[in-house]
Amino acid sequence: MMGEITEVTEDQLNQLKQDGGLIALMFCADWCGPCKQQLRFLTQVQNSSEGQGVAFVKADIDAEPMLCAAMKVRSLPTVVIFKGNLEMARLNGLMEAESIKQVIHVARRT
Repeated sequence: MMGEITEVTEDQLNQLKQDGGLIALMFCADWCGPCKQQLRFLTQVQNSSEGQGVAFVKADIDAEPMLCAAMKVRSLPTVVIFKGNLEMARLNGLMEAESIKQVIHVARRT
C-alpha cells in the first residue's frame, strides 16, 4: 500500500482488527496543523521497509466522533498501533518518522 493513507470508519477499523495484523491508526482533523505534518511522517514510514505489512489508516475526529470517544483520544495528532484487537502503543502529539518506526518495530516483535 503505497501513497495515501486511507480514511476509515469504526466498522472498517473493526474489520481490519479482525485480520489480526499490525495497524497504525492516526486520529486527525482537517483544521489541525500538526496533523498535516504527522501525516507526512506516517507516509514516510508507510513507504519504508519498517512499514511493510502494516495497515496505515486515519480517522477524522469530526467524521468519527464515537470512535474518537471510544478510544479516549484527548489530543491531536494521536497515532495508535494495534496488533489485531490489542492496542500495542499510543503516540500523543507530533512524532517523527524514526520514532514511529521504532514503535512499530517493537510491536511487530511482541
